[in-house]
Amino acid sequence: MRLAHVALGQRADDEVMWDRVSNEIAATFLTYGVRVRQELLAEIVNGAKSYSNSYKTKETIIVDNITKAIEIYTGLGNAKQISSGHYQLALFYSKVWGLQRETMAVEFLNKAFEAFGQAYGFFRKVSE
Repeated sequence: MRLAHVALGQRADDEVMWDRVSNEIAATFLTYGVRVRQELLAEIVNGAKSYSNSYKTKETIIVDNITKAIEIYTGLGNAKQISSGHYQLALFYSKVWGLQRETMAVEFLNKAFEAFGQAYGFFRKVSE
């Protein structure tokens, strides 16, 4: 995906196209993170007895991809999509915090509240 940026050269060469490609890259990261989150939650619902190492790998994929999307959207100044990314992270953390050992559960719950707060901030401003 980043090869598209390489092919475009510098942002200054064509800012509009650069930003379009960046938005598509961010959307891909966000979509992939959400998809993996849905797969993980389905696995858990379908009878997982313990939170295995494969779940930890998926957690990393989810957080890394959604975070990359937020970073790209931040660079573009796309507040709505930044908020969407935070909301998706909040959903993830709010679903899996109870499956963690106690110290991690508190950390995950804190991350969920923080991400919900960041998402809420944007939508509160828009609705005023």
